[in-house]
Amino acid sequence: MSTATRLCLLVPLLVFYSGAEGLEVCYKDLGCFSNAAPFFSAQRPLSLLPQSPADVGTTFGLFTRENPTTRERKRLLAERDDLLEDSTFNGASKTKFIIHGFQNNGHRPWVYNLTDELLKEGDYNVIVVDWKDGAGLPYTQAAANTRVVAAETERLIRYLNNRTRADWAQMHIIGHSLGAHTAGYVGHGLGSLGRISGLDPAEPLFEHTDPLVRIDPADAAFVDIIHTDGSSILTLGLGLDQPVGDVDFYPEGGARQPGCGAESIISKIGVIAEGLVTEGFQAAKNAFSCSHTRAIELFTESINSQCQFTAYPCSSWDDYEAGDCSDCDGSCSVMGFHADKHGGAGSLYLNTNDKDPFCLTDIALRNRSRYCLQSLTRQNQTVIENCVSTMETVYVNFTTNLKDTIAEEIFCSEYEKFLECVTAVLDTVKPCQDTSVKTVIGSAYTNYSLTANYECEDRHKGYRGGEPSSLRQTCLSLWVTMAAVVLCFFLVMTQGR
Repeated sequence: MSTATRLCLLVPLLVFYSGAEGLEVCYKDLGCFSNAAPFFSAQRPLSLLPQSPADVGTTFGLFTRENPTTRERKRLLAERDDLLEDSTFNGASKTKFIIHGFQNNGHRPWVYNLTDELLKEGDYNVIVVDWKDGAGLPYTQAAANTRVVAAETERLIRYLNNRTRADWAQMHIIGHSLGAHTAGYVGHGLGSLGRISGLDPAEPLFEHTDPLVRIDPADAAFVDIIHTDGSSILTLGLGLDQPVGDVDFYPEGGARQPGCGAESIISKIGVIAEGLVTEGFQAAKNAFSCSHTRAIELFTESINSQCQFTAYPCSSWDDYEAGDCSDCDGSCSVMGFHADKHGGAGSLYLNTNDKDPFCLTDIALRNRSRYCLQSLTRQNQTVIENCVSTMETVYVNFTTNLKDTIAEEIFCSEYEKFLECVTAVLDTVKPCQDTSVKTVIGSAYTNYSLTANYECEDRHKGYRGGEPSSLRQTCLSLWVTMAAVVLCFFLVMTQGR
């Protein structure tokens, strides 16, 4: 992204531009912070100094299986032995940190949901880092404040290590948006942090900057990234598209997520305005941040789900969509909480559902010129990673018993229908029997079972959900006239989900 484009993106956020002035500021017990290079660069033309710890207001809340609820949250603070002794922190247990991002706080439902799933999975210390006072407008100041939040978090970790022997090589920081870069600073300061999971790291002021400025593979022994809102300025993308981890997962290409709608900035403004008028302010906020927060939902679901988010290495999303990257050869991985157990490196791609549950089970049917039938391992089912291509005929059976014969390229019929079963053959028809389907690929036979119906998608209508409703199309011109007002109002008033 060019400097000019980046500046255009940040203009609304800079209406309330303010911050500490000078080239360096020092805070007791945290050290000194400079806004000179590399924090000032062509990619980061606006560089503020972080505010004081008192202004940022960072707090640390501890949850364990002994105190899992909000009311039982235990406060921790570096050098406060009384708080530590009164807490349920166990230095022998692994520790998970959760760090929120811009316009957010540590009391959001997603934070509690993530905490609950972590405590279901293991007997962890879960520490929620809440820096809501420093995470508000202007964005430029919030981005700078992440450095103070990181320094305070690093100080707490060193204190816990000194008092309880908690090993930070066994610690895992989960950060969303600006919280992902905050986690990177913590890892860089410690030098040997165990793991960082970056959930759609923030793009403005971070993309293509020096590794010291943003999250980077060197910040922990293992850095995994989930990209969900890395689309262009034309779609108001909020997350990084740039790979910045040991493994970078790109569900649906890492940009607009299914179920979030709105491909262009104009249509996205329309969705925000429609939500504001018809369902209230929360709907407008959700429409704006839908793809950005999807990374949180995917990661949270992955913790205890029986379905795995299997991801495939590929040179690009277009190649993946074309069906050119369906073979693992040991290089696949699993997106989410368990990514560290499955190897894999580089950029990996996968498809997801448009609503909870997001993991696609059994058969993931997508429209590609090369059509892939995929199944996930569940109990004694077989993993299918074969791509069906250059076939003489492919028969698709719909619930209406309509049979479409398609040569070489597979696409949906004129009307969207639910698939009852699919039989792919080279030169013969194998009818579906009960819920069992047999796929003939060359001379190889692979059996699998259908456990759910899947909605057919028309490639000309894009992702799930088809085209905007006629009402939306009719009113679009009116919404466009409201664009400036809606965006300004949203940016001033919005709070993170």
